[in-house]
Order: sequence, then structure tokens, then C-alpha cells
Amino acid sequence: MPPLLPYVALEKQLDLYRAKCAEHGTTPDIVWIHACHLDDDRDTAFREARDWMVGFIKGNCSPLIEYEKPSTEGLLKADYGFYTSGIMEQLNEIPYEQLIADDYIWVGTPDDIAERIEQTLEICPGIAEIAITVNAGGIEHWMAIKNQELFASRVIPRFRVGARSAEPALA
Repeated sequence: MPPLLPYVALEKQLDLYRAKCAEHGTTPDIVWIHACHLDDDRDTAFREARDWMVGFIKGNCSPLIEYEKPSTEGLLKADYGFYTSGIMEQLNEIPYEQLIADDYIWVGTPDDIAERIEQTLEICPGIAEIAITVNAGGIEHWMAIKNQELFASRVIPRFRVGARSAEPALA
């Protein structure tokens, strides 16, 4: 899954994917990716992540807001109909705090991030792996390392085999 959208924006596509897997006798293999920033202090995490997360969103939206968009017909013909929906242009307008609250990005303490993962696992059957993006550009190197260390030491252990009933891999 793309690292920019909450489950509600992808639910119909995922339902279709799961239905097609069931129809054809295959197992869904969903890899959930989310931009993520952690700190032991929630306010610090929110402050540190603001610029790079907003830059990450804007950078991903830029082809659709800074350049002339290809024709809807051309995008549909090329199987890029998603880009005709306007969701990326709308994403660029969402305030930072709402990006966090509405689950576009994960920012907070290790407990906050573990809770977001739990919620995602509950609403999205078929997740085989969860991965995080800790440096999508514009973040200082030490913060990316801090993200990885906090995620590895304080979040991943909660999801090890035997720690819960469903066992997705965390990357």
C-alpha cells in the first residue's frame, strides 16, 4: 500500500483484492507502508516531524499540482485512474495535525505507533507486513536513526510471534 493514505481511502480496492484472491484461491499479501516519526515525548515527535512530513506529502503531490495533468482519458487508458480522483490534490491541502489524526501519517510515541499498528491490523485483513518510512527526505540523519532505533526496540517486540494472535512481519 502506498505510504500516504489511510485505510478508508484504500478500503474498496483492498476489498476487491481480497475478493479476487478468494475467488482464485490465493492468499492476500498486503504490505502496509506508512511514513512514521517517533520520540519518547509526543510533542517533540510532532514538532520534529512537521517539516519533513509536510515536505513528503507535498513532494508526492507535486506532479499533480505543479505541472499540467495528463488527460483523464490518457490516465484511464494507462490504468492510472487513481490519479484522476483528485485525492492527491486534496491530500496536499490537509493540515499537518489532521494528517496525523486521520491516519495518513504516524507520528508520536512508541505507544502511539503500536496503537496505530494494532488498529490497522484490526481493520485490514490480509496484512502480511508492516513497514515504515522514516526518512522521506528533509529529515536530519540522526532523526532517521532515532526513528529506526525506537521502532526496533519499543514497537517491534510487541508484534513478535506469540505476542499477538495475527502475526504480520514488521519491517
